[in-house]
Amino acid sequence: MANHTLLLVESNPIELKMMAAALRAEGWRVQVASNGEQALTTLRTSRPEMVLSALKLPGMSGFELAGQIKQNAQTSAILVVGTSASAADESSAREVGCDGFLEKPIDVRQIGDRLQACLKGQAPSPPATASPTPGPAPAGTSSEANQPVIPVPELVSQALRGRRVALIGFAEKEAELICAALERVEALPRLLQAWEQAGSEIVASCRLILVHARSESASRFAARVPLAPDQALVLVGTREALLTLDHEVQARAAEFLIDGWQPEEAILRLSMALTRNILPVEKQAVPRRRGSPLDGAEILIVDDDIDVRTLIRASLTRNGVECRVAANGAEALEMLERRQPTAMILDVNMPVMDGFETLVRVRERGLDLPVLMLTARQQEKDVLLGFDLGANDYVVKPFNPPELIARLKRLI
Repeated sequence: MANHTLLLVESNPIELKMMAAALRAEGWRVQVASNGEQALTTLRTSRPEMVLSALKLPGMSGFELAGQIKQNAQTSAILVVGTSASAADESSAREVGCDGFLEKPIDVRQIGDRLQACLKGQAPSPPATASPTPGPAPAGTSSEANQPVIPVPELVSQALRGRRVALIGFAEKEAELICAALERVEALPRLLQAWEQAGSEIVASCRLILVHARSESASRFAARVPLAPDQALVLVGTREALLTLDHEVQARAAEFLIDGWQPEEAILRLSMALTRNILPVEKQAVPRRRGSPLDGAEILIVDDDIDVRTLIRASLTRNGVECRVAANGAEALEMLERRQPTAMILDVNMPVMDGFETLVRVRERGLDLPVLMLTARQQEKDVLLGFDLGANDYVVKPFNPPELIARLKRLI
């Protein structure tokens, strides 16, 4: 976890929100200012380790701001990193005292690592080239590679902190991993070894009930376990096992956790299961339409990969859904100007305008539109950032169409 303090100065509200969310998702404590004057006001009462400032600002420029910070004995020790779309501005930034420089556009998924390099006294590293998507971890486990610990947003931790969680039907290694993830957010896991225990008072005292659907007995238990209004059932297993469960069993689950999960993914899914079960009474009323929730729905599919768009469109059309497609965020925003769909499926990695910026612009317009993100496996940073920016759910590529449809049904 970074746990560093930073003042972010940026006049573009979209860039400001995206960078702040990305850094907070990595554990930075971020204050924001939209111009140089606001930044200096903040620095009168706060001493962050770093100021990350656009050099082109309304009123006082970033150059002037950097100069004032470095000339003031009380703030001169603060690291100042300037940002600009013009690489030619770097030399001028250095002259006024900037300790580092980042050229725009800045990939928000790499910004934390690049600023960490500044704190260590190194030049900010250049943007990394895209690396191949890692393969899936073994079923039921997280990756064995030495992955950095990704900070969990405080709202997610709050949802699980102090909650009792029943674990039923888990193998020893799986139980060890899920317990470690839960203990990280101060939840209270209870591992039940036998199905007889599963019917005990222990389960009744738990807010979350996790059942691994690897056996017939697991499915039978998930179908009959009594659920109080404030309890949530989460089904865990392979995609194939979860999708072959009876529809009645699937419908009882507040969430699904697919084998191969990472700790951050497990925490997010369990948090979502709890928050979905805490709806106001008026929102727990009869569904808006009889039959499938997708009947007559209109979905906007936003992905630059034509094969992915075609696969999703074909699957949704077979389920009575009207589809519109866009190849990038800019196209999607133009379509949203004309008509708002029931929900949007949004890929993260796209040219022209990526999924993060698209999401920010959608929320800036005040659109109450359910958004399902498409992310690559083992990209938990993307998922956390997406939720910070306003996503409602996500599916990991490569996905099975039935899984995508199941999540869309829950979303709308």
